[in-house]
Amino acid sequence: MDRFFVPPESVKSNTVTLPPAVSRQLSTVLRARVGETIALLDNTGAEYIARLTRISTTDATADVVSKSFPDTESRVKIHLYQGLLKEPRFELALQKATELGVASITPVKLQRSVVELSAGQHARWQRIVQEAAEQSERAVMPELQTGTELNPAFSTGPGLLLVPWEEENSLSIKSALLKIGGAEKISLLIGAEGGITTDEIAYVRSKGGVTVSLGKRILRAETAVIVALSIMMYEMGDMK
Repeated sequence: MDRFFVPPESVKSNTVTLPPAVSRQLSTVLRARVGETIALLDNTGAEYIARLTRISTTDATADVVSKSFPDTESRVKIHLYQGLLKEPRFELALQKATELGVASITPVKLQRSVVELSAGQHARWQRIVQEAAEQSERAVMPELQTGTELNPAFSTGPGLLLVPWEEENSLSIKSALLKIGGAEKISLLIGAEGGITTDEIAYVRSKGGVTVSLGKRILRAETAVIVALSIMMYEMGDMK
């Protein structure tokens, strides 16, 4: 069943007028027909099953059939701070982090980032996050924060901060997770293509950050985020 995030106000009544972008996708891409059912998500955790009653490239309506609250979100809120990467690596990191269930994503410009923050990035990144949330059947999209630099990012970072670092040889990410037990909020910083500098490591340690190892091999940044999040979600019970 096709799934679409829609503004919360659009599902306040039993008859829903779908946004123009959703109407275009239904009519021109998916070739949907009147009578078919779709799932509508208002980003509050609710899912509405709706039956299409009218479809055109600019306008579509549907009648709500049922409402539920699917159990798709992790108990542990993981807040990802992702170092800026070249496209399409950064887009891959956004997509997979969303699929793996993060609560928020903050793009961070690091000393070794070769990509600059610029206007227009956020809107494109938001579309990637939304599409990944729809595909992975999440009922809530991760909050995509405005891109920032390292220092302001961790002035108020939520929960314990874990930082995979290639020079960390004694503490694995699994061991670090076992030590924090029933934590409900964890921040995760992933570096850029060239990794995280020693100055940046010193700064995040001064903010309470803990460096961890992801194993014996050096991983690309877009691989590291997938590996780290997979381990975290498994160890915290999200994949059981």
